[in-house]
Amino acid sequence: MNKIIVLFLTLAPIVCYAADTMCVKPTTTVVVLDPNINGTALANNNTGKTWSTQFPYGIISGVGGCYTNGNAVVSDQTNITPYSSGLHCYCKMLRPIESLWVYAGYSNGCPSVCASMCSSNAASAVALRNGLFGKVILE
Repeated sequence: MNKIIVLFLTLAPIVCYAADTMCVKPTTTVVVLDPNINGTALANNNTGKTWSTQFPYGIISGVGGCYTNGNAVVSDQTNITPYSSGLHCYCKMLRPIESLWVYAGYSNGCPSVCASMCSSNAASAVALRNGLFGKVILE
């Protein structure tokens, strides 16, 4: 899997003071999402279904949602929602860029443990990161 490079451009007017000795200019931030680097699961909110994972290059975060059907492939299903019920947990990355829903696994306690499952799997499972990083929504 190739690394995904995400560019953030902060658009701001160029403002200069004191004859160009101090200028504020637009900035660009580059984030490289590497699925081969493990991270650390951070605190998640299973009530709100939000999760986050820390990597050396930054934090990714998203939501978890449950669905009645499960499979181990990236899901393009649009009827998964963060507050839905079912026995199969799906994860969606929202930051630094939005991804499609990715299958995280079967969970008897879904939806109460889905966000935790997303955070820990994003930290330790290359397959989930490949799905999240490989299926971003570019709009």
